[in-house]
Amino acid sequence: MQILYLQSLQSKRDIGKKTMNNKLKNLNFSLFCVEKNIELYVQSYWQVKCTLEKAVEYLLAPDGAMGLIINLGDSITIKTEKKIYDLKMGEILLLGIHEHAVSMVLEKNCNLLGIRFNPAGAFCFFKNNYSNLYQNNILIEENSLYKRLRNENESIEEVFNSYLLSLFKEDSKIEAFVVMLKKIEEDKGIIEIKELSSILNISRRSIDRLFKKYLGISANIYLRIIKIKYSREELRNISFDTLTNVGYNNGYFDQSHFIREFKTFMQKSPKQYVKEKKTLS
Repeated sequence: MQILYLQSLQSKRDIGKKTMNNKLKNLNFSLFCVEKNIELYVQSYWQVKCTLEKAVEYLLAPDGAMGLIINLGDSITIKTEKKIYDLKMGEILLLGIHEHAVSMVLEKNCNLLGIRFNPAGAFCFFKNNYSNLYQNNILIEENSLYKRLRNENESIEEVFNSYLLSLFKEDSKIEAFVVMLKKIEEDKGIIEIKELSSILNISRRSIDRLFKKYLGISANIYLRIIKIKYSREELRNISFDTLTNVGYNNGYFDQSHFIREFKTFMQKSPKQYVKEKKTLS
């Protein structure tokens, strides 16, 4: 079985592209635009529609965000550290935040649709499910959504936009929190929690409560996930000099610390990761 790494499925700059890279060209991967009223919370809509000659396993690397997967084709297998899901045609799965890579095995007639949320964005639509989403996934009962997506009279964008707008619930604090998360992304996770406290003008304890509420994880774990995310991106660049430089560039004080953290989230060393030539898209 062929195994490939993916990063999250994905960003606005890729909308309109049919493929993310050469490794994905046979998946007929597409991205679609999001309604402006909810684009602060939703990154993109996506589709994978293809016929495969043999099973292919994709590993979704952790990045602190959540997603929704709707299966319109043959059954697929989704494996997490704790559980295996056999997602049948017509079933919908809400993917929570995971610290380790999530495996997705695609076979034969593949037709998947999905929603990729920005970090914390899923809270405005699936607030009632949040207590069970850390390191976990939840099957969602939405037969009407499945039927609408099967109906070719509506576009994928129209269906997803109206579906999410019907679920949307305003929250007085989340917009400022999402802006803070964007600051964390800009700094590649290399930022002190006390600086986050000053941005929102609240205490460290209040920061932790907000992370637990909107992400289901602590601020410390989220920052570690983001640092590893950008470390992986640098490891994709064949021009990097040494692992020590990669670690230093991403906020690690020494190589051993960087290697320990990378192993914690990726279950392999940076050298193993590079050697295996897993391409993150």
